[in-house]
Amino acid sequence: MTFFIGKYKTSLALITLSALILAGIFWWFLPAAVPMQWAADGSVNYTLSKNLAVLILPLLPLIIGLQGWHKTDYKFLLYAGIALLGISGIFLMIIVSS
Repeated sequence: MTFFIGKYKTSLALITLSALILAGIFWWFLPAAVPMQWAADGSVNYTLSKNLAVLILPLLPLIIGLQGWHKTDYKFLLYAGIALLGISGIFLMIIVSS
């Protein structure tokens, strides 16, 4: 059982480290006001400061991954990875469109 807990910790640490590295990269390229919500016509309804928006990137996968910590439920690592990819994709779209 401890073998799987160690693998879970290592996997979650790698996901979190990847998220921190991506957050550092995105911080340099995102606009000062990052769009968070768009209307149906494409106009921006809500923005968030770059610092807070970048903080979401490592925190969300970490929080999701910690949900499966006690049971070593690996599906939560999958969800954390999907969240990391999803947020990164949104940030890339914002960078390209700005």
